[in-house]
Amino acid sequence: MKITVITQYYKPEMGAPQNRLYEMCRGLKDNGADVSIITGMPNYPTGKIFDAYKGKFSMTETLDDMEVKRYWLYASNARKVLPRIWNMITFSMTVMCALRYLRKRKNDYIFEIYKWIDSDNTFISRFGIGQLMNYLKDDFKIEYLEKVISKSANDDYYLEMMISWFLQVSFTYHFNETYLIFKNAKLNKFIINKTISKCNDSYRISEHEKEILKDLRRK
Repeated sequence: MKITVITQYYKPEMGAPQNRLYEMCRGLKDNGADVSIITGMPNYPTGKIFDAYKGKFSMTETLDDMEVKRYWLYASNARKVLPRIWNMITFSMTVMCALRYLRKRKNDYIFEIYKWIDSDNTFISRFGIGQLMNYLKDDFKIEYLEKVISKSANDDYYLEMMISWFLQVSFTYHFNETYLIFKNAKLNKFIINKTISKCNDSYRISEHEKEILKDLRRK
């Protein structure tokens, strides 16, 4: 299992939060997880970036067989509010540079996404379906379709709209596999027609494929 921890503070800084995070990461690694850490340049408690890390915007190192990616931040231990806020804001901004790394790494949190999808809360379930959509292009599995379709019995407008969007995206990347599931699934009229409508509006689905879907439209 791949896990990435994002934290502003981490070893070699000393402090209770840093120690707890380090022990957590080591514990996860000792239990077989592939752990990496995204964090800021070490500066606590002095409020000054440590000498070995000065003058760098970003860097990657290995600590205890765990990859650690670090990004610059405005270091300060001032008691005033503005320097502290700027300290947090700069890290929040520079850490965005790790997005490409996170996409390539593809951390395993499918089990959490499934929990969200299974939620009785419509908006949490919608959020889970939206997150699962990120896996459709390169990591497609039939079980993703089956998981989302299992929520179609809820008869909730907002959920049905999200399911339709998910199915349309799936058709875009994996038309044949999605078609077989879509054709045989017990979906209601609204989801079927809305999915087909969304596919018709997509420039990434061919005219031939759109014609195939028209035969499945419910009247």
